[in-house]
Amino acid sequence: MLDGYVGWIHEFYLESEEIKFSKLLLLKERFTYVYEKSQLDSRIISVLSIGTMVPIDIRQESFYKINLFSGSTGFIPIQNKSLLSVRDKIIHLSNQLLGVPYLWGGKSAYGLDCSGFVQIIFKLVGIDLKRDAKEQIKTNNFIKISLDETLPGDLVFFSDTNNCINHVAILIGGNKIIHSYGYVKVESIHKEDADCNKKLASLNHIYISIAGLISN
Repeated sequence: MLDGYVGWIHEFYLESEEIKFSKLLLLKERFTYVYEKSQLDSRIISVLSIGTMVPIDIRQESFYKINLFSGSTGFIPIQNKSLLSVRDKIIHLSNQLLGVPYLWGGKSAYGLDCSGFVQIIFKLVGIDLKRDAKEQIKTNNFIKISLDETLPGDLVFFSDTNNCINHVAILIGGNKIIHSYGYVKVESIHKEDADCNKKLASLNHIYISIAGLISN
């Protein structure tokens, strides 16, 4: 399975079929509606989460025709290309997911855990990370830095007294983080701030620069 996880599913739900796709599109909106026709006023036949890879067929004006795994087809609006820097994209995409509830093992707009949130945001900007925080911190070209050296889009990992990594968040500047903790939210990790997450503030902080993985 994806991320190297092992799972089980009843064979009743499986069907063996070879499917070839000419092009896959990574969806970058919190939710993308799939329409029956290439018109915004046509019937909505499905809703897809951010981070979904969809096979696209042909372009019809401002829509892509896509192939659904049910064998039918649908249409999704063309996604606008972003001209933001990688760091600004990370912050923009993270803000799209504010309010998404915490879900252990979740990695969609329907529910996210802390490392799933970070993984999906970085996937959307072309950076592949491992699934769990304790593995993400081992990513090649990550650079340990001090808080004063951090920039928006860098990461902070949290560890307990046994040096066990148990949480990860995205830094947005000014001692603020955006992370999945109950739900996706913005909080401070500075003990003097009114919106400080006191539990996280009391843990060990490991600040990581992503500069080695990006070009801008």
